[in-house]
Amino acid sequence: SCVMVISEDITKQKENEEAITKTNDFYLRMYENFPYFIWKTDIEGKLVYMSNNWTELTGTPLEESYGYQWVTQLHPDDKERMFQMHMRAFANLEPYDTEFRIHSKNGEYRWAQVYNLPFYNMEGIFDGYIGMGLEIHDKKVAEEGLKRYQLLSQNTQDIILFVNEDGRIIEANEAAAKAYGYTRSELLELSIFEIRKTKFNIKKLMNFAKTAGFIFETIHYR
Repeated sequence: SCVMVISEDITKQKENEEAITKTNDFYLRMYENFPYFIWKTDIEGKLVYMSNNWTELTGTPLEESYGYQWVTQLHPDDKERMFQMHMRAFANLEPYDTEFRIHSKNGEYRWAQVYNLPFYNMEGIFDGYIGMGLEIHDKKVAEEGLKRYQLLSQNTQDIILFVNEDGRIIEANEAAAKAYGYTRSELLELSIFEIRKTKFNIKKLMNFAKTAGFIFETIHYR
């Protein structure tokens, strides 16, 4: 009896595989230094990688977010919408972006904006999705607050002006524009000093308003 042994030199193949592994490891380490949370899914949409920023935000260990467990960290009103959007994009291999609220480690829900793209490996084969998220809570709250103020200010006959600490007018309602004799766009080009005859220390008043609020009388120009 005899044994036939056939061998094949796969050195080049192994070198290529090692090079790809090192490249992937490099990018994953690089992601950890981004101010965003980064993730990767498999071809079924299950989470297989998440950067440490996610744990820093949610307080949840990474292993408790893999698969579809990450959905449990979302606001109850966002879970179903986000999951359906996620799976619909997978079915069509389409990119998508959206906003949702994440349960943070301090117990509050914070807004985040996320972007997701289909990911293809070096052979051009679909290999899941890669995504990036950024916390935008403070920006979102500020925008919603401004919208409420704008809605309120446009439905009152009182003069309402929003000014920064330098006295520049950054928002005004139509009642203010009418009272001062400007269009709203013209009014937003001015400072409070250009329409008020009474001189006052705007920074001192702003600091006082932050803690107690105040009412004062003044004479204004038209």
